[in-house]
Amino acid sequence: MAGMLDTHLRNSKACQVKIRYFGFKSLNNDVKQLDLILIPTPVLALKFMVRQPIILALHVTLIKLEVLQMFMKEISSLRSLTFTSVPYITFSLYPGAKDCLKNLSELRCCSNISTELFYQLSQTCYNIQSLTIEFKRIISNGIADIISVQRSLKQFDMILYDDYSMANIIFSLMSKVPKTLIKLGIYSSVYCTPSLSFIANFSNLQELELSFDLEEFFVDFEKLQYVIFSQLQVLKIWDAFPSDGLLIKFLENNGKNLKEIYIGEIEDCNDNSLNLAISKFCPMLTKLSTGIKNNELETLKIIFNSCKYLESIKIWCGGVIKKFKVTDFDDDEYNI
Repeated sequence: MAGMLDTHLRNSKACQVKIRYFGFKSLNNDVKQLDLILIPTPVLALKFMVRQPIILALHVTLIKLEVLQMFMKEISSLRSLTFTSVPYITFSLYPGAKDCLKNLSELRCCSNISTELFYQLSQTCYNIQSLTIEFKRIISNGIADIISVQRSLKQFDMILYDDYSMANIIFSLMSKVPKTLIKLGIYSSVYCTPSLSFIANFSNLQELELSFDLEEFFVDFEKLQYVIFSQLQVLKIWDAFPSDGLLIKFLENNGKNLKEIYIGEIEDCNDNSLNLAISKFCPMLTKLSTGIKNNELETLKIIFNSCKYLESIKIWCGGVIKKFKVTDFDDDEYNI
């Protein structure tokens, strides 16, 4: 490697770095994806012998900067970019970065990246289609910039890691998300989950995915039970699900066009009333994952009779996962 990386590494006795190249010179414009997670990487294999962690951190930073600069020079048009906890990097250091990123369509990053970096991205990347943000304790003011300039955003995923002052901030950020969104995912194991009422603003949703550890995390889901999502085709609620019949009412209003449902994929998440509602309100299903108790197999027959287009089903039954294609069943044997 060249430049400041060479200078710092040659003069250092604090660590020994072994760099092994894997044909980097052959890297060309066919490269479309870059994950900025330095170790391990398919380009470099690095081995550190550490005595002073602070100096090591400096060298890791320098290496990341140099690797990123190399990619910016070699790749003319990047499609997918992942940033993982690199709040100090900005693109102002790299000639050609604007051209490299102008066609970026997929971005995954953490909320603690510098405001300046988000601002620079917002000046270049207008056509991101898939955006995933991992929300940590620090939430950069620049997130609003990158969201608000998007013209073609189709998928937005948020992963919530920290309780600290997060709910109100996220609720505000969602007002910046364009109404063209067709896929929304929210994943959280924290108590300060934002109100879900903002989901009502995205009437064009085709896929909704929610993953919460406890039913209490479904804040204000009752405000969604009467909202009509006429294009919704896929509903995934992986762990806990809303109680008090809220999800049943939601299916009553939005089940007729659903093609895939995945509900409560943990051992004790099964609800016979919910399964009966699925059979009643979701006639177009092709894929279903749900929990059914051993003494409620009659409900399974009702589902088969009602969902004529069903192609596969995954059942949580007595703590055991059973996955079938509909053709695996014999009509006479099961009296369907």
